Amino acid sequence: MFRKHYNFVLIILLSALLGSCTVFTEDLTEARKLAVEKKYQEALAILDGFKSGNSKKYNSKLRVEYAVEILKDLNQSKSERHQLAKTLLEEAVRLDPKNTRARTFYLALLKTTTIEEELVN
Repeated sequence: MFRKHYNFVLIILLSALLGSCTVFTEDLTEARKLAVEKKYQEALAILDGFKSGNSKKYNSKLRVEYAVEILKDLNQSKSERHQLAKTLLEEAVRLDPKNTRARTFYLALLKTTTIEEELVN
């Protein structure tokens, strides 16, 4: 008799516990859509609110794409482009240390900036 009640109470407690737990899935579709439209700042604003590993990897990848686009934009001064790209790439490496593209671009940007500074001085 006690065994039946124990199982029943255990089932109720487990169902209450599992019912109170909700699984949060981060929907990246809006951010991906904005990225395709090259609206990087809006996409990054959405992604900055997400915390999962998958969203951090995508955030890092998108920051690299945005940094490359900034470096290609000749309407800004070179120093502004380099500074903004450097900031984006630093954050990309921080978000996903395994992102080799982010590390490569970041190190290349640091190297070219250092060489240019040495030539000016």
